[in-house]
Amino acid sequence: MSDLVLGIDVGTSAVRVAAIDQAGRVTAFAASAMPAPRRDGTRITQDPAVWLRGLDDAMARLASAVDLARIGALAVDGTSGTLVAVDELGRPVAAGSLYNDRADDAAVAAVGRVASARAAVHGATSPLARAARLQRTAGVARIIHQADWIAGQFNWSSQHSNLLSRMECGYETATSHLLLGSPTV
Repeated sequence: MSDLVLGIDVGTSAVRVAAIDQAGRVTAFAASAMPAPRRDGTRITQDPAVWLRGLDDAMARLASAVDLARIGALAVDGTSGTLVAVDELGRPVAAGSLYNDRADDAAVAAVGRVASARAAVHGATSPLARAARLQRTAGVARIIHQADWIAGQFNWSSQHSNLLSRMECGYETATSHLLLGSPTV
């Protein structure tokens, strides 16, 4: 019987999972701590394998409290703007670029030249500008959001982000197109 929803939250320091019943009550909760992100100057990254190990550990803990066969749906939340470059099979080809990772100045300037003033893509930590750096990674086929990659671990199929995540990476809602030809979302 599928009477529960699985909620997954991947933060910078822990993965949290919750089984929620149809009345909205948390029937089971588990968390798994993760090591701190890697800092190298203004670069802030984290190996996606860290997220996966945290998820595996949290799910094992959850399974000790609730029958996972009862889960009929899932929702995944990650840190907004955290990106991962993947190959054709959805495997990471580089460390994840965290939401507070700083983009190259040239990429920030390029975004500034093409994005409307109201677009959610401006600034030193712009996901679109960081995606431009990830796009140069050998073997990259797509650049996706952390939450989409985590969801893909359950069923790698079409990976499409929510509207806010798409806007952070340059999707212009007024014109329905991506800036800079980004391979994201």
